[in-house]
Amino acid sequence: MTQLETNPGAVAEFDELTKPQKLAALLIMLGPESATQILQHLEDHELEAVTSEMTKFTMISQELQFEILREFTQVAIEASTSVRGGIDYTRGVLEKAIGQLKASKLINRVMPRIEVLSPIQQLGEIEPRQLVQLIALEQPQTVALILSHLSADRAAQILFLLPPGMREKVVERLATLAPTPLEVVEKVGEVLMNKLGKLQGQLTASARSHAIA
Repeated sequence: MTQLETNPGAVAEFDELTKPQKLAALLIMLGPESATQILQHLEDHELEAVTSEMTKFTMISQELQFEILREFTQVAIEASTSVRGGIDYTRGVLEKAIGQLKASKLINRVMPRIEVLSPIQQLGEIEPRQLVQLIALEQPQTVALILSHLSADRAAQILFLLPPGMREKVVERLATLAPTPLEVVEKVGEVLMNKLGKLQGQLTASARSHAIA
């Protein structure tokens, strides 16, 4: 099993956790500084429940960390993103309403002949490790903004691959991220895709020069 795959055992273990236990585990993963910032916003009874659970954790496996990050990311995405429609959203609604087969036929009739991916959608198609390299030098707020517009699974994968210090800052920003206009998000995506194009061009040029030499 690779670090990015879902482990059935970890999923089962995660599903058995209570909400205070999940939050306690997340705070342990984030480290003292970020955990302190979050604990300050809890009510007294919540603070007591969470800190009690924190004392009971002896070790959190990497697989369980991934499941915790995935749920947290999903919650953060739902709380912070602008409302987005599009093909995927429409397909999901139709499948629930009229079934997968009818939905597929209807979507095929009405969707554009060529669906052009937006810059932020293109970022979501990049292999996780390559995307981590691309955003490694970006500000935590920028990384949080990008992750909030990826799928929960992909965002959790990216968080899992970030260095611990960077991960703490990004998770903290995700927790407090305000809704952002889609045009701003797409502009950020466009800048990063242009950056990726330049990096790939440099690599190609370097490979050619070595081949000639």
